[in-house]
Amino acid sequence: MKKHELSLDRIKKEVNIRIWGMYGPEDANSFVEDFTKLVSTIPTSEFILSFDANELKVSIQAMLPMLEGCFKMYKELGFKKIIVKIENNVTLKMQLKRIGKTTGLDIEIV
Repeated sequence: MKKHELSLDRIKKEVNIRIWGMYGPEDANSFVEDFTKLVSTIPTSEFILSFDANELKVSIQAMLPMLEGCFKMYKELGFKKIIVKIENNVTLKMQLKRIGKTTGLDIEIV
């Protein structure tokens, strides 16, 4: 069972992603496959990438290289802006900020 939902709003020029749970390698591979397929149809530099990560769990150490790889992919795609919504998980916010800094990806965490 997938731990993500992806949708494309061509009017607002947003890629909307809802992610939840604890990701393992299979979950991450499934996400990357679905994400790549979706964004291949748009000029990413004109779009905002918006994540709802309110239900996402902090990644275990073994998954950090894969998460960093995703951040590098987002950077290479050159989205107009990247927003991550996290309400009540300070540890997850810190983890994502740290990976953003490490990969040079400018993300807005709200």
